Amino acid sequence: MAQTTVLAAAQTAAQSSDIVVSPGTTATVSLFASGKISSRVRCPIHLKGPTGSRVIGWLSGRNVSTVLSGPGTYFVTRPSITEFGLNVGVFTEA
Repeated sequence: MAQTTVLAAAQTAAQSSDIVVSPGTTATVSLFASGKISSRVRCPIHLKGPTGSRVIGWLSGRNVSTVLSGPGTYFVTRPSITEFGLNVGVFTEA
């Protein structure tokens, strides 16, 4: 399994690159940081659709990873988290 950073660790608001899950495959998506991630850090997982994107779940300090099991194109957004003083990024493993 290969790990890919889709959103570099930082504190500024940003969007990950696309995470494409093909039919019959899965991908784990997870937060990473050099320290403990606060439970108040919340990054929504979006599914792209024909009329825009929909939030389908969340990554946070309480739920740092999840498995994307349905085919689709996903991305994660990170809000500004400067108040926590910790750089947080997103990686996938597929």
